[in-house]
Amino acid sequence: MRWSTLTAVLFAATPLVSALGPDAACTAEYFNSIIPKEAHTTIVQYVPQDGSFGEVGDIAYPLAASILPALCAVKVNVTTPQSIVTFGLMLPDNWNGRFLTVGNGGYTGGANWVDMGAGAQYGFAVMSSDLGHNGTAEDGAWQWGNPELMVDWSHRGLHNSVVLSKQIITKAYGLIPKYNYFMSCSNGGRQAMVESQMYPEDFDGIVAGAAPWWYTREAVWVLKTRTTNLPADAAHNIPPENVPFIIEAVAKQCDASDGLVDGIISEPNRCKLDIAAMGCDVLGTTNMSQCLTPPQMETMQKIYSDYYEGDEMIYPGVEVGFEPRWLEMYGPRPAESFASLFAGPLKDLYNQVSMALVIGEQAYGKRFNLDADNYDLSAFHARGGKFLSYHGWADQLIPPRASIHYYQNLRATMDAKGVNTTDFFRLMMIPGMGHCAGSLSHAPWYIAAGIQAWSEGTWIRSTPGYEFQKDYDILLKMMDWVENNQPIEKVIATEFKTGNLEALRQRPICIYPKVAVYKGCGNVELEHNWECRDPVGPEEGVGVGPNITQGKRGWAY
Repeated sequence: MRWSTLTAVLFAATPLVSALGPDAACTAEYFNSIIPKEAHTTIVQYVPQDGSFGEVGDIAYPLAASILPALCAVKVNVTTPQSIVTFGLMLPDNWNGRFLTVGNGGYTGGANWVDMGAGAQYGFAVMSSDLGHNGTAEDGAWQWGNPELMVDWSHRGLHNSVVLSKQIITKAYGLIPKYNYFMSCSNGGRQAMVESQMYPEDFDGIVAGAAPWWYTREAVWVLKTRTTNLPADAAHNIPPENVPFIIEAVAKQCDASDGLVDGIISEPNRCKLDIAAMGCDVLGTTNMSQCLTPPQMETMQKIYSDYYEGDEMIYPGVEVGFEPRWLEMYGPRPAESFASLFAGPLKDLYNQVSMALVIGEQAYGKRFNLDADNYDLSAFHARGGKFLSYHGWADQLIPPRASIHYYQNLRATMDAKGVNTTDFFRLMMIPGMGHCAGSLSHAPWYIAAGIQAWSEGTWIRSTPGYEFQKDYDILLKMMDWVENNQPIEKVIATEFKTGNLEALRQRPICIYPKVAVYKGCGNVELEHNWECRDPVGPEEGVGVGPNITQGKRGWAY
């Protein structure tokens, strides 16, 4: 029996189970004997302590998880008349009695062994599903003409994988998992939200980041916004050489909106961005890389504004603070993978984005349950489920206000039913963080959430330097909420030094709408010199000079 003292202390409430049950073995023969006839194993491999495992060369997840605890790695194929779904399992020798599912980003289909490895470090039995196909995050071509694949990718593949995984774990260890968790980001966040709405019995605790929950509208917004700065030879185009100026100009206006000039726009929703102040006439310069012309200012206004069709808000726009990632969205050749799903070049697609496309996309989404737009989580709440949503304020791919929009509608729905939403669902907005992980403004962002560990290395567990310390680890915070009824109030985020995993700066991430505020004395890089407070002042808009519209940050054609 190999015991981890640290893990044993962490999970003392649920005794560890040493290895598989007495009748189990890490062999294909054993696992094939306990799964349904329509299923079979494709991989069964024992991984020794500090070993590595992965499917090197797999197009979806080509990396191997490393420095693993001793475990049995299993991959199961389930073939039915409707589809073929495979999923991977990591079953650690020292099981903590819990089950964790990790999700997939974008259109990715594959077993995410590296993210599973991060979960196995805690002692979880961990699962990841390919959702019915093998492919990369950018490749969505498989969906056309394959409705059953779309159903699997949307929700069925994950749910069925969860159900069978629980059965395998119960038979292998001889015990039913005491608690079931889900943690992921991006499309994995959407998967989490769909699960809470369609299959509320699957999980007890969910940590979901940057979820494109309004999938169909986000798809239309992507086409609309990513073609705003095209074609490259148009008068309204903002070329790459202007981007450093925009980064500096926005920071000059908005960095201090949170009360501290530190290179981080912590409260972008409270900055009144004056685009006119960036005009060439106002700045009195003829250096066109250091200012914006009137047509370019109009482009910038569209990029930051919410997208409306008539009086209906279709999707929110990006926030100030995303500018270091400007070229990913609005460079000379953006979104080629998205364009490949449609006929014609991007510059022609722009004129096709209309309410008719919105309606068509929504009909497509309803057919496959792509949108997680059910604001009634009564069933999930009734069985004691807990949900933590988080989003980076500098997310360049999925606008942060989308998460706020869902949260506000959820609160309105649940409050009308007499339910205090914060008893089971909470939201965190992470200043300076991009899409799911990382910060180009060196803002503290790492909270040991979905995909964050393997974004730093295939061997990472919990928060480097603060391993398995609850205050620095959102998964442990969720476990405390589910198992000990200790609601999440904040988590300490970390930014690491360049080139190593030592903490550069740390700050608390607060439950929305509270914000982290510097106390006014002490080192600003240390988290204990910050506290969570209610925000001061109204949310602001984005506009050209005086034409700032409060409430409706919109543009339409």
